[in-house]
Amino acid sequence: MLYKRDRQLHTLDYKMSFAKSQLSHIVNTKVFSKGNTLVHELDHTNRQMRLLKDNVFRLEDRLTEKIRLCYDRELDEARASLSDIRKQFTEYQDTVSAMVKAKVRDETNNIDGVMKSKAEKFKDLATRTKRQSDKTSTVHGESSVSNFELRKIREQLRACKEHEKEARDEVVLL
Repeated sequence: MLYKRDRQLHTLDYKMSFAKSQLSHIVNTKVFSKGNTLVHELDHTNRQMRLLKDNVFRLEDRLTEKIRLCYDRELDEARASLSDIRKQFTEYQDTVSAMVKAKVRDETNNIDGVMKSKAEKFKDLATRTKRQSDKTSTVHGESSVSNFELRKIREQLRACKEHEKEARDEVVLL
């Protein structure tokens, strides 16, 4: 009986070790299968991640190129606008310059006319005073216009000439 029990114990021990090894094989198989599945999923996600990174880089390059094209277009439009404004300013500058030159010419002509009339007036005055002095000197024997008055007239004539010169200089500066 003891022998029978020992045999049963041994058989049960064998079955238990066999079940343990079978269970170990099943667990190892399931773990291996799960590991392979995880490796496959990891490989798949790595490939998707690389694909996404490549797409992001392509998207970034395309976006950069699109922004550059838009910026270049806006820059060209701004340059064209600036060119038009410069042309308009040049035209405006030419018209203003022509108007100023015409006004300066008119003012110069007016000043010349005034100066000529004043000069003729003083020449007439000088000739009249000379004639009067000649008449008075022949009549009275001496001049009725004093040297002081003649000097005064000459100073006025000189002052007019200086004013004319200053006016011409101002016109030239304009």
